[in-house]
Amino acid sequence: MIKKIKIAGYQGKESVHTQTVNEFIRLINHKFSISFVEDITNHNQKASELIKQTQNGEIDVSYLFSSYFTHLIPELMYLDLPFYFRDKNDAFNKLNEKLKKIIYNQLKNSHNLILLGFWDNGTRHISSSKKFINTPDDCTGQIIRTTPNQLHIDTFKSFGFKPKPLDVLDFKKALLNGDLDAQENPLTNFYQFKVYETQKYLTKTSHVYGFCLFIINKKCFESLSHDEKEIITNSSNIINSFQRNLATEEENFLFKQIIKKNVQVSEITLKNKEKFKKISEKFYNNFFSKHSNLNF
Repeated sequence: MIKKIKIAGYQGKESVHTQTVNEFIRLINHKFSISFVEDITNHNQKASELIKQTQNGEIDVSYLFSSYFTHLIPELMYLDLPFYFRDKNDAFNKLNEKLKKIIYNQLKNSHNLILLGFWDNGTRHISSSKKFINTPDDCTGQIIRTTPNQLHIDTFKSFGFKPKPLDVLDFKKALLNGDLDAQENPLTNFYQFKVYETQKYLTKTSHVYGFCLFIINKKCFESLSHDEKEIITNSSNIINSFQRNLATEEENFLFKQIIKKNVQVSEITLKNKEKFKKISEKFYNNFFSKHSNLNF
């Protein structure tokens, strides 16, 4: 009897992540019967619910921004350290060098999940309805949406913002209600969630290089035959490379698209980036005092 695989995500049809899942489905659908809910927030569910739903087997496979997993694996906050990495390649290299094995083992041994891969969740930038965010002074008093991740909340508060932590579902509602002055996200979310309709100032801060965890329920995976496990694992490896290439192509394309939406784009200078980095040093020191094994 053909096995069923239930997959769910939190982004729309055109997003890089949804396109990647569809490629994954294409690679495995000769062996499995597959259902795919592209965006659970359209069903009034929070994106963060994907973790618990995958753990308890409501769904078998999902992806989610790594910041939502930090309550399970505090080491993942390494990837959220603001203005810490030189560039995206630096972040990927350091992730692969030490962190990937830690996360794989903790998910498998403690959280009923198997890590199938890390995806590029985009370089995160800051937008505002009021002004460019070139220095910490520009942050003062602006209400900014952050993820519910505590490090994100503390970081933006230290810059001078008034953080408003929201899941993707509530973030979309807040945009419609005009409850935000600013937000930070990869360009794909800025475009897919139509942030450009209310926030016309985008500053290329590159403060965090985001990642998604691509996961499968451990019980589901272990119930598969050897051949079926190989199909899932090999197909995951293929789409992990596919996703990273697609994410790079999309980022270049979307900068051109948002300019057509009358969004003004500014790039933060190295001198001003150092001002934010100086404020962020306390977060580096606090993290590495707890996780010295990750201090490169």
